[in-house]
Amino acid sequence: MGGGEKRSGGQGGGASKKARYLPQKGNGQCIPLGKIGILVTCDNGWEDRTSDEMCPVVEEHYDKLVKAKGGDAAAAAAPAAPAAAPEEGSKDIASLIAQEVAVIKDRKNRRFQTHNMGVKGCLFIMFPEEPVYPGPIDVVLSICEEAAATKTLRGRHVNRILPITHTCFASVDEMKVLAPKLLGDQFPAEESAAAVEFAVEYEHRSSDKFDRLQVINAFVDAIKTPPHKVNLKTPSLTILVQLARNSCACAVVPKYRELHKFNLRKCAEVPEEGAEGAAGAAG
Repeated sequence: MGGGEKRSGGQGGGASKKARYLPQKGNGQCIPLGKIGILVTCDNGWEDRTSDEMCPVVEEHYDKLVKAKGGDAAAAAAPAAPAAAPEEGSKDIASLIAQEVAVIKDRKNRRFQTHNMGVKGCLFIMFPEEPVYPGPIDVVLSICEEAAATKTLRGRHVNRILPITHTCFASVDEMKVLAPKLLGDQFPAEESAAAVEFAVEYEHRSSDKFDRLQVINAFVDAIKTPPHKVNLKTPSLTILVQLARNSCACAVVPKYRELHKFNLRKCAEVPEEGAEGAAGAAG
């Protein structure tokens, strides 16, 4: 029995490489294909806590926007009330265990579910299946604008919240197919269309480094210029392109620079006293 069968892949990890580069279904995909939602970045190791903090915030703003438009937020399947967080200093072990179980049950009953991306410091909050208003962009703008107005950070470990409206497998060819679907409504091809100034924001996480210019051009080439034109400093719309492991996730958003690249910590940051005056005097 000395000659056992050889394992495929060897040191090169052929099987794992194949699984990494080919499109996958279900939980194998870093961000589920066809899903819309919010990509949340946070401190490493605090993904579950950030999910517990941000899912209720997302739901609150989603319902607020529905009501503002005259809809009925209760029409959607309302989740159970969130479980109370364990009180610090409590020595009742049985009570703590019961609270932890309640938190786990609450996660399963949420209207907005979190998908494990398999990337440290990242999570993906999935929106309801039906494509109704408000979408991820509306909710992200609402949360960031609230943070900027109130200077309150509603999450200890959250960093950025990035809306996702379109996804595909992480390959340049797939991006070229996705680009017209993502951009068609925002950048009309008619010569009489109003000019839109835009920029492309490309980032990658736990993903093989594609040629940056190739990725950007996969989207820019789908936009007719003129009438539209690139403006890297003050764009009206920003095309977000996020590569994470085997997924490419995108959205076209306004106010990206004004709202600090959707960084909630920056939005909630209180300027140092006298900083604005000093900046004005320096100008």
